[in-house]
Amino acid sequence: MLTEGGWVASWARSAFEGVQSPGFPSYGDAGVANETLRQVFPLSVGGELLRVRLTNLIGGHPVIFDEITAARAGMGATLAGPPTKITFGGANYVEIPTGAEVLSDPFRSPTADLEGLTIDLYIDKSTGAPTRSDWLFGFGELPPDELLPEEIPDQIRPAAFSAPGNWAGSPMSDRFRPIPFEGFVAAIDVLDRSTIGTVVIMGDSTTVNYPPFLASRAARHDPRLAVVNAGVCGNRMLTSSPGRGGAGLARFPHDALLVTGARSVIAMWINDLGMSDLLSSGAPAGMPKITAAHTDANDLIAGWRQLITRAHSQHLPLIAGTTPPFKGAFYWTADKEKERQRLNAWIRTSGEPDGIADFDQALRDPGDREQLAPRYHMGDFLHPSPAGSRAMADCIDLSQC
Repeated sequence: MLTEGGWVASWARSAFEGVQSPGFPSYGDAGVANETLRQVFPLSVGGELLRVRLTNLIGGHPVIFDEITAARAGMGATLAGPPTKITFGGANYVEIPTGAEVLSDPFRSPTADLEGLTIDLYIDKSTGAPTRSDWLFGFGELPPDELLPEEIPDQIRPAAFSAPGNWAGSPMSDRFRPIPFEGFVAAIDVLDRSTIGTVVIMGDSTTVNYPPFLASRAARHDPRLAVVNAGVCGNRMLTSSPGRGGAGLARFPHDALLVTGARSVIAMWINDLGMSDLLSSGAPAGMPKITAAHTDANDLIAGWRQLITRAHSQHLPLIAGTTPPFKGAFYWTADKEKERQRLNAWIRTSGEPDGIADFDQALRDPGDREQLAPRYHMGDFLHPSPAGSRAMADCIDLSQC
C-alpha cells in the first residue's frame, strides 16, 4: 500500500476494554477524572511532523480530553523538549463519541528514530471504563545487569504516569506517579518521506517483545520501514476473550488495515492450539480461569486463509509466522504438538502466505525440536526471553516486508 503523502504509523496498539483480573492489570473500571495522564510512547521512526489518533472505541459514553500536549520524552516522567499543544480542528480539546476515534491536526515536535514521544492528556470529567491497550511494560523483563548488550533493544521503553489536576505539558515531573496503564491513544503517525511504509506485528504474548528489536533493524534498513506492535497478551486468532482483546480475525481491520501507511503484516498466535480443550483447572495459579473449545490445524489454516484474503483486499502481503514449540508449557500435550507440526508444514509448503517468518526454526532446541532452546525462553517453556525475542526479530527477512 502506498503511504499517504509520506505519513506512516510509527507507533500503534490494539484497543480493548480492560478487566480486573490477576495477570491482566487495568487502570480501574471507574476510569479517570480531574487527572493528567502522561504516557511515553516508543516511536519506531522519527519525523518533523506528527499526528495522534485518540480512541474511545470501547468506552461506555463520550470522553472529553480537555487539554492535550506532546513533547520529546526524557527520563521517567521528565520532558526532553518544550511541549506542543495538540489540536483537533484548531481546538486544544476534543470530545470523542462512544465507539469512535479522532485524528489530530499535524503538529511539529521533531523526534528521532526509536526515541519516545510523551503525550499528556488532561481529563476533567470521568471517562468511565477506559479504552486501553495491552500492558507490556513489565512483561518478560529481566534486570539490565542480567542481560547481554544484544538482548536490550535500542528502542526506548514505554512508561505511564498520572497526576491529579491539570499538569499537561508541565516540566514538573515530581507531580507524577507511575501507573500500570496504556490507553486512549490508538496510533502516532509521523511524516517521513524516507520511510516506505509500516510493518504491522500481530499475535499474542509470545510475539509482543520482538517488535522493539525488529524496529531497530527496520529503521536502519534500506529502504527504511516503521514497525508497530499489535500483539496482545493472551490473545487468540479465532476466539475473543475478556481482557485479552478481540480475536485476531475480529481486530484485523482496525489493527492492521487501518494503520497509516501499512505495507505488510507479520502474524503468529500460539494460544489457539495451547488453549484447545483447556479447562479452567489447567490455568496456572494467579491467572484468569480459562475454558476453551477444541482447535486444530484445520481450524487455524481456515483462519489464516481469511487473514490472507483480507490483507490482499488492501494490497498488503501477509507474512505467516510458524508456531514455536512449547513442550514443557502448562498447556502442552502430544496431540497439540502434532497439530502444531501440521500447521507449520502448511505455512512452509502451501505457498498461500506471501512470506514466512520461521520462528519455530529460530527458537527450537536442536536437541529436542518439540521445545524451545533453554536460552530462548523465560523458564516457562513458552514465552521468549530477551535473547529469544531478538532471535525472532533477526529471523525476519525485511525484503519480504
